[in-house]
Amino acid sequence: MPTVVLPNGRFHYEDAGGHGQPVLALHGVFGRGQTFAALAERLQTQPRRLVGRELSGVVATGN
Repeated sequence: MPTVVLPNGRFHYEDAGGHGQPVLALHGVFGRGQTFAALAERLQTQPRRLVGRELSGVVATGN
């Protein structure tokens, strides 16, 4: 899973790829970024790119 490191910590995300305007999908407390797999498939026919962030505590972040 890709990780972005920032000055105040790091976060993991899922990127469905594609081209076009990015759409950020945020899951609920007990969800996962993979929750948006069906949405990612539907957006493949659109000029959109789906990015789903894994919220802190859901994935081992090393923090």
